[in-house]
Amino acid sequence: MDGRDVKKPYSDRRWHDNPGAVLLICSLCEHKGQYIPETGTILCDAFPEGIPDDLLNIPVLDKNLEEICNNGIRFKAKFDDGQNLYEEYVKKLKISDIRR
Repeated sequence: MDGRDVKKPYSDRRWHDNPGAVLLICSLCEHKGQYIPETGTILCDAFPEGIPDDLLNIPVLDKNLEEICNNGIRFKAKFDDGQNLYEEYVKKLKISDIRR
């Protein structure tokens, strides 16, 4: 066929290309609350009325983590099973950049 082995899972090159998807920095923060699908709004402790779009669109590596978001609240990394999710994601980003 076109260079892919149909018997080998994920052998198609498209599985390894960067589709341009961006993880929201807020999804790695402990202060993030719930998503309201009716309005498309994401709530958090810093923005109880909804996180502004300009903050949601900041790539993970471009966010200054020392900067106060709002109401005196800063980014605070979520932990899952003792792992800092922000640090784990950044490691994966850097590894995927090296592989390209």
